[in-house]
Amino acid sequence: MTCKISKLLKEFGIPANVLGYHYLRHAISVVVNEPDVMHRITKVLYPRVAEAFNTNCSRVERACRHAIELGWDKANSEHIDKYFGWSVKAGNRPTNSEFIATLADSLIISSNDEG
Repeated sequence: MTCKISKLLKEFGIPANVLGYHYLRHAISVVVNEPDVMHRITKVLYPRVAEAFNTNCSRVERACRHAIELGWDKANSEHIDKYFGWSVKAGNRPTNSEFIATLADSLIISSNDEG
């Protein structure tokens, strides 16, 4: 699953050399395995990611936001339309929770289609 998540993040132009890339990859993986965590992003998800990387929740949130901002302008418009066209107004990037939830949901759906 990590390879699929990495591929999606790269398709959205998120550089692998920023911390937010790794935090997002871990967060999406957690949500794919435990979808209910998405409803408790600040109370459960960010603390889990922070613990995994020996940092704090504030840094996780900020690094994820920064990574999404970096990638959003570089992302292929087809990918944006495919994943976010229905939820994000033209020119506006998704919030951290929208980004994580949308990509996790997409991965869950694709794995259900395969199996």
